[in-house]
Amino acid sequence: MGEVTIVGGGFSAYLAKLLLGERVTILCGTDFINLGPNQIQRRRVFEVNKLFGKKSYSATKLKPSIKKLKLHDRLINGGNSNIWGGVIDASDLPRPIIEALNKSGVTLQPLSFKKTGSISSKSQFAQLLDSSGRILDVSKYFQGRTNHFLESFFMDGDRIGLRIVQTGDHALRKTIYTKQLIICTGVVQTIDLLYRSGFINEGDKLTLCEFGHQISITPTFHLEKFKITGNKAIVRFDIVRAICHFLGIQKKLWLSNLTRYIPIYVDQIFLKGRSKYMLQVINGNLIDLPSDLNLDSLLSPAYGSSIHYCNLEINAINANQYLQSIGAGLIGIGMAFVDQKEPGPISNDIIQDAVRKLSPDHI
Repeated sequence: MGEVTIVGGGFSAYLAKLLLGERVTILCGTDFINLGPNQIQRRRVFEVNKLFGKKSYSATKLKPSIKKLKLHDRLINGGNSNIWGGVIDASDLPRPIIEALNKSGVTLQPLSFKKTGSISSKSQFAQLLDSSGRILDVSKYFQGRTNHFLESFFMDGDRIGLRIVQTGDHALRKTIYTKQLIICTGVVQTIDLLYRSGFINEGDKLTLCEFGHQISITPTFHLEKFKITGNKAIVRFDIVRAICHFLGIQKKLWLSNLTRYIPIYVDQIFLKGRSKYMLQVINGNLIDLPSDLNLDSLLSPAYGSSIHYCNLEINAINANQYLQSIGAGLIGIGMAFVDQKEPGPISNDIIQDAVRKLSPDHI
């Protein structure tokens, strides 16, 4: 029996591994093809891929029946870090975690057109870069591991039983045990894992929160002047870097240096208003309900489009408290388990939450 097991292969799992070291067991990666017998099927509506990014699939037991809300599920090592912009608010990060990131080859590069092809209205915003100068893709930290999919878990006294599927040409199923389970899956997989495990049931209501978000094309010769009202945050990309981000190219190309002759920029605007999205499980379907939408969110291209929805509640109970009610050995890291305080990147919220939860006093 392992002392600590991490499930997930994205940024949150990377942080957990970074903080806990090599004394953990990691369950990551999957192949959706062999999950059909367990009623876990591919869900194209949850899939988000970019032309030059690593292709990922979604597989859930819950059947999505969502009309207005855009949710994402990337069952691939690296998760969203395969396609994200890697932007982080570096202002309040604990020094030990910055040193740990640096030791693993990750630097925090302040935003600038010269270095990252982007600037921000917030001077503390930076970009997470790996040792080659590319935007951090954490998948390389999980290379060489056997593909394991956590089908479900159950409580067995003071230990946690994990029903896992080793995917590949022949799916192998087995049950292992652990004392602590660190759930580092994305929002969709977290919901589905709890449903598959019998801890989310028919009729249960779920909520998520998200700051408003929109994209704006900005022609200007005043590169570092922003129209700011209220508590907004803006990340401005040169046109080449914006196209690269859209296509899934996770580095600044030399062509960005020519954009000073093209005074057109793309602003990613994080709005001050926050909305609450509501879902419910009905007859094995995950459906969206009429939600509490802030006016700012109505300006967003699609609800959920920022991929920063967070603060999962289950029947009005915070997801962290909900896990604790199931068993003391359960800890959640990631967007589902943080309540973002300010519009902008959410990676810093996840880091601070992980540092607090995975301190020696908790593990």
